[in-house]
Amino acid sequence: MSMTKEEAISLLTQVHKILVNSNSWLESTHEPLNIAFGMAIKALKGVDTSDMLYDIYMAGVNMTGEYQGCWVRFKDIERIVSKHTGEKV
Repeated sequence: MSMTKEEAISLLTQVHKILVNSNSWLESTHEPLNIAFGMAIKALKGVDTSDMLYDIYMAGVNMTGEYQGCWVRFKDIERIVSKHTGEKV
């Protein structure tokens, strides 16, 4: 059987919701499974690097519309990467 990435994400998301909604089954002892589902879904979704790179580029554009990339602070880049990956850098 062949499955697209989008179909796999959809299936994992549905199964995860079912497990989370059945509170009696997914108790604190099964928290690692809950985390694993979340990580698998996030990994399949991946990161849209084009949006991330655009945001980093735009952080280097000054108010007059000129690119001043050498003045982009590393902390700004960390913030943008965190926004797109959903993880603290």
